[in-house]
Amino acid sequence: MEKLEKDSDKIAWIAYKEVYDFLKNINLENGLEYKNNRLCYSKNGISYGGDCSFNFNKKKEEILRKLTINDKTLDDNLTKCCKNHYDISNFAIIPITGGMNNVKGKIKIKNNKIYIHQVGRLPNTALDRLDSFLCIIDDFYKIKKSNTIKLREMGIYYNNSIFSWSLKTENFVNLYDYLNEFNSVNEYAKKFYPWVEECLLNKMLEFGKINIDNSEKLKVYIGIVQEYWKSNENFRKKCICKNKMD
Repeated sequence: MEKLEKDSDKIAWIAYKEVYDFLKNINLENGLEYKNNRLCYSKNGISYGGDCSFNFNKKKEEILRKLTINDKTLDDNLTKCCKNHYDISNFAIIPITGGMNNVKGKIKIKNNKIYIHQVGRLPNTALDRLDSFLCIIDDFYKIKKSNTIKLREMGIYYNNSIFSWSLKTENFVNLYDYLNEFNSVNEYAKKFYPWVEECLLNKMLEFGKINIDNSEKLKVYIGIVQEYWKSNENFRKKCICKNKMD
């Protein structure tokens, strides 16, 4: 077996089991399956895997580091974020059926609008951000509730949506039916990011469609990321204490 991704290895899954109610009863010895250097869990036609909520790998660091020139404090804060890339506070479960994880990594931003990159080299605006990912989840529920979209507009939407990857596979129906079990991005976030309270979620939805192209925007982004990590840490501590009492 090849080396596993850190957000989906055995250690990560032990941590996931501590905070996710729907994973409480899985058997980590024989209840996980190996897919593309990751341990995954499947139930009722949906597979789940680990994910780095905010990507600060070397490629993303190179892009963002250019925005920290002449600002040592910002530069230091970015360094801390990069060191935290594989920290458990940056890990979360994501449904991987229909390529939701692939869509998250291909989100790009132009003129404060979100697009799913289709072919070619990823642009610098594709930073693999959880806030942007939640924005396209939010778009789905808003469009579903509006019930006014016509066939032409529907085609345009699906090509540039959370379903863009699943349309190339046989998993579109599974993914659509699964997301249809939730009524809003709030419900979706409550299941997969239970440490994110409404105030923080609103910040993420507000900023998720903004391209990070200057130092001030990077400061806001890092502030949101740090708040997310702190919320994750506090939630995890509460879960561990509760589990010990149980």
